[in-house]
Amino acid sequence: MKFKERYLQAKANVPKLPTGITTEMANIFDLIAAKAKNGKLEARKFICNKKLEVFNSGINDNEVMQMLDIVDAIIASLPDLNEQSPPYPGNSSELTHYRYVATLLDIMFRDTKFEKKDGETSSKATKIARQYNMDLCEDNDSKQVMIGRRIDLLFSTLGVELSSSEWKKASVSDNLGKQQQNKNARTNKAILRTLERMPIDEDLRDEMVVYGMDWIGNMGYVIAVKQVDSAYLVYFMGDLILPQTLGNFCDFKDTLNLLFSFKHHHQKLAVIVEPAYHRHKAQSTLRKYRTTLMEKRSPSPDTFFTPVKKQRKTKTVVITDDDDTYIENEQL
Repeated sequence: MKFKERYLQAKANVPKLPTGITTEMANIFDLIAAKAKNGKLEARKFICNKKLEVFNSGINDNEVMQMLDIVDAIIASLPDLNEQSPPYPGNSSELTHYRYVATLLDIMFRDTKFEKKDGETSSKATKIARQYNMDLCEDNDSKQVMIGRRIDLLFSTLGVELSSSEWKKASVSDNLGKQQQNKNARTNKAILRTLERMPIDEDLRDEMVVYGMDWIGNMGYVIAVKQVDSAYLVYFMGDLILPQTLGNFCDFKDTLNLLFSFKHHHQKLAVIVEPAYHRHKAQSTLRKYRTTLMEKRSPSPDTFFTPVKKQRKTKTVVITDDDDTYIENEQL
C-alpha cells in the first residue's frame, strides 16, 4: 500500500470519544434551553429547582449537578432578552477568556483528583523531547538551561502530564492562531510519547490517545493525537463554542457533550497510567542498585519545537581622553 493511501486510511480511523452527557442530562438541558427563551429568571429558577431535586435525593454532587452549575454560570453571564451587551467584549485579553473557561472546567472536574496546572507552566514532556533531540544530535550546550515549552493549561495525575490546552484572545491573527495549533499538537504528541515510554499494559496500548483543547476567544476545538504505525497523527474531534446570547444557548449542548467526553477520556487515561506510574517509580529506584546493560536508544528523533531565541547581552565601554568621550557597545 502506498504511503498516501496508508495516511488517508489512518486519518479516516478517527479515535472514538467516550460518552459525554447522559440521556437524563440531555433532557434536562433541553428543558433549560426552552425556559431560557423566556428570559434568564425563568431559566435560573428552573435550574434551582432541579438542583433541589438532586439534593433531596441524598446526593451532594454528581455530573447532573455539575451540568446544572455550569449552565447556571453561563446563563448568569449572558445578557437578558432586553439587553444587547455580550458577556465580555471581543477585545478581551487571553487571560479573560481563559478564566471564563477555567471556571467551567473547575466545576466539571471537581469530583476528580486531576492536577490542573495553569499560568504558563513549563511542560516536562517537551523538556524531555528537547533533551532527547540534543543528545541524539550531540548538540548539548552546557551553558544553556533546558526548559520545556510554557503551556496555558496542563492536566496531570500523580505528576504525569496527560494533555495540553492553549488559549489566544479573539482578535489574534490567523497566522498566530495556526502557530498555537502547531505548538499544541506537538506538545500533546510529546506528552503521548512520554506516556508510551512508561510500562503500560500491552493490551491497553491501543487506547493510548491524548486529547487537547485549542481556544480562540470564546470558541475552540478538541484535537486528538494517536500513534499509528510509528507515525503520530492529529485528529479534529469537534468544535467548542460558548453561547453569546440566550438565543443561541441551545447550541451549547454539543459543546457540553464534548467537554464531558473530554473529562471522561482523562479519567480513563488516568486509570491506565496509575499502575504504570508505580511500576516506573519502582524500576527507577531499583535500577540504581543493579548492573544493567546500556539502554538502546531509538535512532528516531523526538518532537521538534521552534528554537528559543537567545538574547544577546552587551556591555557599554566608556573611553575618555582629554578632549572627547567615546561610548562603545561591546557584544559579550
